[in-house]
This record gives sequence, structure tokens and C-alpha cells, in this order.
Amino acid sequence: MKHGLLITFFLLSIFKCVYAQETDPKKTKFGLKLGTIVSYGRDGQDLNDSNLFGGFFVERTISDEFDIQAELLYTRAYGVSIIELPILLKYNFSKKIGAYFGGEFNYIPNDRNAVTFIEKPFGIGANFGVQYNINKNWFLDARYSYGYSNQIRVFNYLTGSKQSYSLNVGYKF
Repeated sequence: MKHGLLITFFLLSIFKCVYAQETDPKKTKFGLKLGTIVSYGRDGQDLNDSNLFGGFFVERTISDEFDIQAELLYTRAYGVSIIELPILLKYNFSKKIGAYFGGEFNYIPNDRNAVTFIEKPFGIGANFGVQYNINKNWFLDARYSYGYSNQIRVFNYLTGSKQSYSLNVGYKF
């Protein structure tokens, strides 16, 4: 729990620094997102799971075509909590459609159950996806995440990283 509070404090400090240096408030946007995620194991292992996830994000416009977006997301997969921190570079094809890619750091607190064990609490991964802006506030997002770290052991013999597809809806303030 201490690690989770430390990560949250660190992220809020970063978001505050980004916003404090802002000269044009239209270039930085904050928002919330909620969606569904389907997680599965790497190498065809039978580690399928689906859940809801949610979190918040800050998006900074760096040019007409490019944005940088940092997110703090919470999800559950394989019966354990996962805190994710994706940092994404987004290319806007138009005002309605954009694509993005980037890295992800994730943390699994010491949260175990009868079938899932945590091999490593910290992990890294890669994300890519597309975003469709419904209007200036609402958007739809589809993403694929590939985890590089073997963090989870299920049933004491299936070890894997979190691979996932997600669909979500978000709101920008």
C-alpha cells in the first residue's frame, strides 16, 4: 500500500508541474476514462480474464498533430489489482481521429488470492491504439497492451505477463 501511495503522490506532482508551467490552458487537458479490458497470457497460455478499468489522464498538446498523454489507471486481472502508468505519444490525423503508442509502467501491490501469485511487483510494457473524438469532450478509445515482464503466476504453473485489449470511453475537462 505504501508503494501505491508513493506512486500516486509522484504522479500528482508531475501533473501539477505540467499544469503550473502552462501558459495556454487550451493546450493541457485533464480527463477521466472508464472501459472494459480483456487480459490474456503470452504464448497461448490459458490466462484469459475480463474486467472493468478506470482512471484519469493529462494530455498536453505539443503541436497541431502531436500530443503527449500520461495516464494513471486501475484494473483487476487474474484476481489481483494492477496500477498502470502509460505515457503515450499521440498523432492526430484529424480533429476526430488519432493514433498513439508508448510505454507503460505497472505495479501490482502485494495482492494475492488462492490461485494468483505475484512474481514481480513492477513491470513494463508497450501500448498502441486509436482514439475517436465524438466531440470536444467525449472520446472512444481502443488499445492493445503488451507486457514484457513475467509478473503473474496462476495455479502455481502458468507464468506470464499481462497482454490485453481494451475499449473505453473518456471525458476531457
